[in-house]
Amino acid sequence: MSMALWGTVIGSLFGSLPCDRIGRKNTLIWIGILFFVSAIGSAIAWDPYSFSFFRFIGGIGVGASTVASPTYISEISNKESRGKLVALYQFNIVFGILIAYFSNYLFQGFGGDIDWRYMLGVEAIPAIFYILFVLKVPNSPRWLILFKGDNKKAEEKWKEEFKTHGELFKSQGVSIAYMGSADNKSVLAIFETDDLDKFNEIFDSEETAKAMSNDGIEKDSVEKFIITDQLVIM
Repeated sequence: MSMALWGTVIGSLFGSLPCDRIGRKNTLIWIGILFFVSAIGSAIAWDPYSFSFFRFIGGIGVGASTVASPTYISEISNKESRGKLVALYQFNIVFGILIAYFSNYLFQGFGGDIDWRYMLGVEAIPAIFYILFVLKVPNSPRWLILFKGDNKKAEEKWKEEFKTHGELFKSQGVSIAYMGSADNKSVLAIFETDDLDKFNEIFDSEETAKAMSNDGIEKDSVEKFIITDQLVIM
């Protein structure tokens, strides 16, 4: 049984590698696959070694999820919802453990000496639903910019998320745009520049304030997203 814990340690230590290489969304999909394979494999294990192996890969999925899930949530959500969604993620972990206890109780006596196989195999059901649901979520725009260099696709993801898009203006080589609407606090300002001092100067200018005001956007509600050659600042 301790193999699952060892897998969790390994997954949490190296979970950032697939997150950066193949993306947060794809990592979450593979985590779901690990959960599914672990559940089925543990339920049909033919000896202690196979059982330990399938428990181990399930643990890897658990460990990797502690990295991939908060990372994805923090990058895809707006600043008003970010803390709440990460807290909800933590709550769901504990709630899932509680549900597992009830599930195990219901399977007690279900299959005689092989009750434990049903208790472990039933995990495959929520794993399938998880995989299907996560297929529908968008890629992280921040990952698209940082690791794929695909600013255009990142912008498309923001358009899908915030429904509206408007370019305020271009000034001194700095493109300033927003995603969102006047009644939506999830407004993003995108600044594509290599000079952060220039960015601060332009963002604080009356020209920017006037452009936002004309579109009904309150400057204080704008969440800054700065793109440079070396980093992305949210």
